[in-house]
Amino acid sequence: MNIQQQLGMRIAYLRKQKKWTQEDLAFYAQVNKNYISDLENGRRNPSVEILFRIAEALSISMEFNLLKNRAPHQLSHSLSLLQHLKNNHDLYPY
Repeated sequence: MNIQQQLGMRIAYLRKQKKWTQEDLAFYAQVNKNYISDLENGRRNPSVEILFRIAEALSISMEFNLLKNRAPHQLSHSLSLLQHLKNNHDLYPY
C-alpha cells in the first residue's frame, strides 16, 4: 500500500467517524466531491493547501494526518517541514 492509499484510508476513516458523506467533507473542505472520492481511493496526491482544508474540516491537526505511522527517521524531517510551513504561511499564498 502506497502513501496516497494510506492517506486516503485515514481520511475516509476520520470522515466516517463524523458520520459524514464524501459530499459533506467536500462541502466543508471546499473541494469537489469527486476529488474526495479520488483522494480516499488513493488516486490523488493532494497539495498542502488541500490537506490543510481537509484537516480543518475534520477538526484535526495536520500533524496527525502527516505523522501517524511514520518511521522514526522520517518524523524529524516532517516536523521541520510543518514548522516551516506554519512559520512562513505568508510566503506561500494560495
